[in-house]
Amino acid sequence: MRVKVCGNTAVETAMVAVEEGADLLGFIMAAGTPRSLTVERARQIVRELPPTVDRVGVFVDQPIAEVEEIAAEVGFTVIQLHGQETWEEAFTMSYPLIKAVRLDSAKSAASVAWPPGQILLADTHAPGLLGGTGRTFPWHWVQDLAVRYRLVLSGGLTPQNVGDGIRALRPWGVDASSRLESSPGVKDPDLVRAFVRGARHAEESVLAVA
Repeated sequence: MRVKVCGNTAVETAMVAVEEGADLLGFIMAAGTPRSLTVERARQIVRELPPTVDRVGVFVDQPIAEVEEIAAEVGFTVIQLHGQETWEEAFTMSYPLIKAVRLDSAKSAASVAWPPGQILLADTHAPGLLGGTGRTFPWHWVQDLAVRYRLVLSGGLTPQNVGDGIRALRPWGVDASSRLESSPGVKDPDLVRAFVRGARHAEESVLAVA
């Protein structure tokens, strides 16, 4: 199972996630959140990270050519599209892709129209927010998606509830951002450590009974 810590804004706390064994670190390249980064700031952080961790650039409704240009400049290894992008727009990308969907009902989960087998991140929809809501959604909404996709569970995950989500869905990955912060845009090292450890502990318990 992959563990992703998103919304990184500093080398020090990003390295905490790496040292605990996170697989992916996310960097927000869309404006409008406390976690948004400039290209230069993202590059400064990414170049300090070891090659053992994937660096995920998170983009919202930006032209695909521009996304790939920024990814190459910063040093991202994975792209996450978090807007209304279509498969037709995205399938030509030369980077591994995570597609995020923001869910507000079981119906919205059932209407996901993305090719099966792809990496799909399920997040909570909140009006006016692109992500980082800190809110969970009913996990039974995505039980079918967990079968059809490599599902990354997101939306309000914490060190306390990540294990429940893993045991309920056995997802391909888990992702957290705002609930690991001491203030908006500032990761709390202790919460980051606890989240990664909680995810790994739950993964071990699931494998033990498989």
